[in-house]
Amino acid sequence: MQALMVCEPLPALKDFLESEDAALQREGSTIIANIVAFGGPHVNEVIDTGCAALMIQLLRTTADEETQRSAARGAASLAKRGALAVLPQLGEAATVDAILRALQTGLESGSLGTVRATVDFLEEVQCGLQHCPAKAAGAGRSLLEDVSRTCPDIAVVNKVKRILQTLQSEE
Repeated sequence: MQALMVCEPLPALKDFLESEDAALQREGSTIIANIVAFGGPHVNEVIDTGCAALMIQLLRTTADEETQRSAARGAASLAKRGALAVLPQLGEAATVDAILRALQTGLESGSLGTVRATVDFLEEVQCGLQHCPAKAAGAGRSLLEDVSRTCPDIAVVNKVKRILQTLQSEE
C-alpha cells in the first residue's frame, strides 16, 4: 500500500469519482475502498482530499447498481475505520437509505461481498437506521430480516440479528 500511496493516486481517483463514466466511478470507489480497508494514515488522506465525501455522494446518487455496490463497500470501510466522527454524512438518513438499496441489490444479484459490507456498515452506524423516515426504517428492518433468513454466511446472519435486537430495544 505504501508503494501505491507514494505515487499519490488520490487526485486521479478523485477525478474518477467526478467522472460521468460509471466504469471510472466504480473503479475509483473500489480502489478507495481498498485503500481505506488497509487503514493507517491513508484513511485521513482519503478524507482530506475529498474522495470520501465524493464517494458518499456517489453512493447516494448513482443509478448504476455496480457503482453503488462499490461505493457502499467504500462507505463500509470508512465506517469500520471510525470515519463517522469526521464524516457525519456517513450516518445521515440519505446514506443509510442508499446502503439499504445496495444491500437489496446485493441480495438480488447474489453478491455476498456487498451483503457483508452493507451489514458491516449498518452495524457501525446503527443509529442511522433509527433516523430514516419510518417507511425506509421499516423497509430496512424487513430487509435485514430477509438477510437473517437467507444469507449463507453465519457471521453476517449473527451481525444482522444483533442489529435487529439493538433496533428493537431502542424502540
